[in-house]
Amino acid sequence: MICVYAITRAPAPDIDVHSVARGGLAAIFSSVEAAPEPTPDALLAHERVVEQVMAVQPVLPVQFGMTLADEGALAGLLDERRAAFEESLASVDGCVELSVRVRWTPSNTAATGSGREYLADRFEERRRADEVHRPLAGLARSSTSRSEPGLLAAAYLVPAEAVGPFTGRLEAIRDEHPALDFSCTGPWPPYSFVGDR
Repeated sequence: MICVYAITRAPAPDIDVHSVARGGLAAIFSSVEAAPEPTPDALLAHERVVEQVMAVQPVLPVQFGMTLADEGALAGLLDERRAAFEESLASVDGCVELSVRVRWTPSNTAATGSGREYLADRFEERRRADEVHRPLAGLARSSTSRSEPGLLAAAYLVPAEAVGPFTGRLEAIRDEHPALDFSCTGPWPPYSFVGDR
């Protein structure tokens, strides 16, 4: 059994795991006796491998715990999904993922107010989330977000050279909205922008 870490362009970087190449693609993997358990150490080891690849070339990180029967099955997957993998690699090339979370105290009209007040509060929640998300999305190649009462959770695919301007814009937005609680993490491998695998 093998555990898959990432898909990248061939040749794979020289790191302390195995790889299989098919055409212009390579998959990074290790041999395992059984499917890995999601312990903190195992999750960190997985992330380290993905980040080692990301430091050298574009990477499509694979979610923790993906296993296949053997190297032949992995080579077959590269053949079967070649076009999708190549397209995804092109879309993330030169980029990193930045994750932004914004929290605020939501209104309580769902329990105490009228329907009109509830809808007005939902509109205000959406407006608040958009005021943060739109200018940041404008600095990213791609973005994804979800909002709910009191929370905006977003991920941005940002060209590496634009990380500084992105975080600078985020700081300016934070200054404009002192009542909101912001957090930004990354740069990460582009987990949110690689599609289904």
